[in-house]
Amino acid sequence: MKLKSFVSAGKVCVNFSDLVLFNLLSSVSFYINCWEHAIVRSLITQVKKAVEA
Repeated sequence: MKLKSFVSAGKVCVNFSDLVLFNLLSSVSFYINCWEHAIVRSLITQVKKAVEA
């Protein structure tokens, strides 16, 4: 990314309660965990093939 290539159009302030933030981060963690389980096997297979080549 180039220096000063991003220009902010404005600022937003959001207040989360502890429970809302916990639920949001739990959802993100669940999504990442599911993504890892779905994708990791194909990535390992690709790397093994690349190493063998």
